[in-house]
Amino acid sequence: MNMWQLVAAFAAPIVAALVIWILNRILEKRPRLIALIGHYSTFTLRSPPPSTASPNVVYGNSIVLKNSGKKVATNVRVAHNNLPDYRIHPPIKYREDRQDDGAVEIVFPKLVPGEQVTISYLFYDSTPWETIYLHTKSDEGFAQALEAIPTPRPTNFVVWSIRAFAFVGISAVVYLLVSLVASRLLPVG
Repeated sequence: MNMWQLVAAFAAPIVAALVIWILNRILEKRPRLIALIGHYSTFTLRSPPPSTASPNVVYGNSIVLKNSGKKVATNVRVAHNNLPDYRIHPPIKYREDRQDDGAVEIVFPKLVPGEQVTISYLFYDSTPWETIYLHTKSDEGFAQALEAIPTPRPTNFVVWSIRAFAFVGISAVVYLLVSLVASRLLPVG
């Protein structure tokens, strides 16, 4: 083992740890706004008495907004082409900004880290959801929109195992790169 291979063997884990730490600090210190789009549902309501009344069909959907980042998300805007009846839970401060073209934004002044808000919608026609909801954004950027599909969370053992394998992989790549550069710059013998 020559001198550069020895240096690479010691430097690789240190450089890998430094790269992971820097990436973590860059990605961690910002809001991370997520909009979980719930399933579309239909209900048939019967007015009393059921024998004399015709059924009324209503439709529903929901959005769960969450700031999973480490910084406050400001001016969170949920944009709609048209805004049906809705309810916000838990009750927090918000306002409606109406546009001349009929579009409406529900604006939350801020969502603190870890805060979660659900907007539940109820409407009486079969308007496709894609024509009601447009997008969610804040002063820091657009929210990541995800279709809500229930999945089990991995155990802490699985999470830490993945992190350990990633660290070993980054260390190996750094070692190989340093060894390759050193062998090209300083040929042995």
